[in-house]
Amino acid sequence: MKINTNTIRPLLKNNYYAFANIPDSILAESILRTFSLQKGEKIIIGGSSDVADQLCLVKGQIKVEDNTTIIQIDTDNTQPFLFPILPETLSISALDDSVFCHIDSQKLHTTNNVIELELILFAACPYGQRILITLLYNNQPHKLTIIEPGNLPDWFEQVSPLGNVPILRVENETTIFESSVINDYLNQIAANSLLPENPLHRAKCCSWIEFCSTCLGSFIGMISAKTEIAFTEVRDNFLKNLQILEQQVDENGPYFIGEQFTLVDSSYAPLFLRMHHLSEIIDFYKPEELPKIKNWSEKLLALEAVQNSTVGDFSKLFRTFIQKRGQGSYISKLCK
Repeated sequence: MKINTNTIRPLLKNNYYAFANIPDSILAESILRTFSLQKGEKIIIGGSSDVADQLCLVKGQIKVEDNTTIIQIDTDNTQPFLFPILPETLSISALDDSVFCHIDSQKLHTTNNVIELELILFAACPYGQRILITLLYNNQPHKLTIIEPGNLPDWFEQVSPLGNVPILRVENETTIFESSVINDYLNQIAANSLLPENPLHRAKCCSWIEFCSTCLGSFIGMISAKTEIAFTEVRDNFLKNLQILEQQVDENGPYFIGEQFTLVDSSYAPLFLRMHHLSEIIDFYKPEELPKIKNWSEKLLALEAVQNSTVGDFSKLFRTFIQKRGQGSYISKLCK
């Protein structure tokens, strides 16, 4: 039984789920994909080869099954969830009476029209690594080009407007720079979002992504500090920032906001990796004093996407970076 327009529009417009504020034009186009089920009834959807639909539960409790997973969701969870409708189909079963669902097809992605992406970075750059983690975690096809500081290829000046890395080349004609902007773009074109749908939760994540840049700046400051006194001063400021971050990490984890891996996680993973390797050179902090960050860091560093985002022997690469970036610094002397 279909729900008519007059029934579904008030539900959509009154924040029953994250697709509130759908324009009337889009609502009109997708209204025929709204359906209701009674307890025990089942509907099979799928079969398209080139789209990713978004299923939203308006009211009730359902069970969604494909050939590998079973998901149970009810209206207490206001986050709609994405699933790919490729050659396969999904079975949606009603677990109680009067289940209302809506499938939105406006977020289409064409599997046969993959956007050509090239990530250009320095091997030791944490900002480039956060982008690579995002690409790897979402299985986005890309070309990786690693260049060397002080030995830039002739073509680099033509493709990098500000002469900076990392940059992302799109279709070999457009350059995007700034790691957070690049990650946001990659997230928008990916099949699965790495940010919450809720606008407030999304903004909170973006705020703490920016804070990561502050933490990375302090971390680099420790490497560059010329004396032990200067190092200690920068380290103390860095640890204060970690204490602030500790208060924001989800109590149960495993990721920053809980079960969902987000761009916050891909942003902080390079910092945690460098903290791990710096701690092998100098005992600069006590992980047990930051238990939530400790658990979060261990989870991130164990991820395949993070482990595959480094080039060669990262321990050696990191020490070489210290020697070059922090030449004559307090930390560089400890590396000898």
